[in-house]
Amino acid sequence: MKLEILWMQNQKYINQLLKQQCSCQFILIQENIMKDYKIVLEHYFSFEQLILLVEFKVHFIHFQWKDLYFQEKEQIKLIVQIKVYQNQLKYFIGLSDINVGMFFMLIFVQFLTYQYAVSYGLLLSTVIPKIEVATALVPALVIPFMILGGFFVNQDNIPYIFYPFTYLSMFKYGFEASVINEFDDVNYECMPGNPCKPIEMLSITLTKWECRYILIGLAVGIRMFAYLALHLISSPEKPKLKSPESMQIQNNKI
Repeated sequence: MKLEILWMQNQKYINQLLKQQCSCQFILIQENIMKDYKIVLEHYFSFEQLILLVEFKVHFIHFQWKDLYFQEKEQIKLIVQIKVYQNQLKYFIGLSDINVGMFFMLIFVQFLTYQYAVSYGLLLSTVIPKIEVATALVPALVIPFMILGGFFVNQDNIPYIFYPFTYLSMFKYGFEASVINEFDDVNYECMPGNPCKPIEMLSITLTKWECRYILIGLAVGIRMFAYLALHLISSPEKPKLKSPESMQIQNNKI
């Protein structure tokens, strides 16, 4: 939140309403990602990982049970996490309400962003054995994606070396899709009698559907990596990363 306030104070060339609307769009995306990602990481998978691996090791549960377990975990608060108050904010802040389609499209973008955040949280929960380590790595694993998501730094000003973070950022595509949904069909005036195009000012080159397709692709791709990692660490024949026995020994020593 402090970063958003600092950004608003430094952008003197954009009028107050535009700053509020862009900030609102990014705050919705940021809150959606950070909360859902941490819920999956801290509460829904890491605490049950040892039990899951022991069951696979001892009882040789069929791979289909792994599939069911993974599918159950990836649907955590699937629709509810869209959050009613986020939808209310759309009208409290004064975002566009030209047609009802824009409202439902914002919900859809939030849903896709949620899916990406859950996928990322599942992947980290699978490959990082200790919740303390995963939690400590949150700033290093999430903040670069947030800073380079197109809100704090204009896309044209991002150095080439940081492009991988930009192109994989869940903040970038969620924010851009929300901004396009807000300003694409609106005649906007940054100053009285001086029309402007907020989408071009933010150097957004993708279309709204391209952003959504990319969110879907990245969410599915990262979830597949998490699924494969779950198979690897739970395989009785070839345990990877850490075996259940070694994790139990470490816990007993502690």
